Amino acid sequence: MVRVGQTTRRLSFFVLVLCYSRLMYVEFTVSQTMEHFLACHQHAFEFMGGVPQSVMVDNLKSAVLKRTLGEAPVLNPKYADYVTVKDM
Repeated sequence: MVRVGQTTRRLSFFVLVLCYSRLMYVEFTVSQTMEHFLACHQHAFEFMGGVPQSVMVDNLKSAVLKRTLGEAPVLNPKYADYVTVKDM
């Protein structure tokens, strides 16, 4: 929890790690909305100076709606749109 003005908010964090170099980007946020999630990606890509060829994500609902063993994951449509057209 973190104090914001007169109230307290739950603090979350976003982490993106490049596989080969292990370069890490961490951003703390008080929101887990899709807009914040995508903004964190954008900030990470800007920090790293580019966009990786592929991205692997955890099973959080902002990115993955369904994962079945042996099948491709079903991505959240907003996230799928973002990752398929992103180019810096």
